[in-house]
Amino acid sequence: MASLTTSMTESERIEVDGKPALERYITAGGDFVTREQATLLQMYSESGALEFTEMGKDRSHSEGLSEYINALLAVVSKITDLPVVRYLVSLLDTVTQAIQYTMAFGVPDLSLTTKFRRHLDGTDMFSAQKASMVLGRFTTIDLPKEQIQLHLGWICENLTGGPCTEAALSSLMICLSKVSNRAELLSMNGLRLLVNVCKTCTADQAQRMYEACFCLWVLSFGDDEATMDFGRSGAVDILCSFASKSTSREKVTRVCLEALRNLVTKNDGEFCQLMLDPPNNLLMVTTGLLERHWGDSEISDSIKELRDVLQKNFKILTSFERYEKELNKGELIFGPVSEVGSSFFLFLLFLLFLLFLLFLLRLFLGGECEMFSQPY
Repeated sequence: MASLTTSMTESERIEVDGKPALERYITAGGDFVTREQATLLQMYSESGALEFTEMGKDRSHSEGLSEYINALLAVVSKITDLPVVRYLVSLLDTVTQAIQYTMAFGVPDLSLTTKFRRHLDGTDMFSAQKASMVLGRFTTIDLPKEQIQLHLGWICENLTGGPCTEAALSSLMICLSKVSNRAELLSMNGLRLLVNVCKTCTADQAQRMYEACFCLWVLSFGDDEATMDFGRSGAVDILCSFASKSTSREKVTRVCLEALRNLVTKNDGEFCQLMLDPPNNLLMVTTGLLERHWGDSEISDSIKELRDVLQKNFKILTSFERYEKELNKGELIFGPVSEVGSSFFLFLLFLLFLLFLLFLLRLFLGGECEMFSQPY
């Protein structure tokens, strides 16, 4: 028996522990599970992802699946028994993922989703992960704006660190599939938070690195206004850094290159120049990347396309040109470039000072000569 238990997957163990416990609540009746909810649970809980997907395409099941989701939300809001909670959130994750893009996926009972949010507190990481995915899928339908902002706010809070960072990133990947959610995230300083997640990733956090870069890639599809902060926030730099690292997983390199390809022609060439400038040196990096063997041939195509744009726009700016661009944009950055610019203007001030001294000297000498030329 012990060997059988250890050979089970996590989802199988959760079902083995949670299903019988839930059935005891159903049998007991009372306030925990109503008769209508029990009927829905018995009708649908034996179905798998494929069955749910097929039922989601069938109009005759649309209302029943919506009621089933609300029944799961209602029961999980009342029960605190951990095996049952894990089983219920697992069922919710399965059904919402299966029917997300079908006509059966409708707006849930908002009073129930509010109660469901308690599972995001991180007390049980399995429940928090599943709940974050379910709530992320709900943000892709016509929820009230404040409900979407509430969940994106939770995501942003957890991107700053803590045990729920992975859950927040996974949920954000789902949320960003809805275009309007991208603007909401950017208004919450989400771009800089994602850059910070990338900067703090360690070598053994490849999945976290990938998910953060995936979100940057999705955001890179925005127009010039939506992507204008990719330079200032350090997003372009971090994408170049990850793309150039030989230790990066192939999927990380690919998503970084795709994001850079989206950005290279935007913001009036500013991003392109940023990619070309040290320390990014992306033109040289893409040449090296082409020499590597890639499992996916599309990566090579992306590299070639990106390199062609970089070569076409390659230009070495003088220090003064770069200083002038920073000054015009109101983004003067302290460093060698601004130091050169500052030195240039200090030199101009020094020349003006010398000219002023010469003017005074000439005025004085001219006045003195005029004084001596006067008759007594």
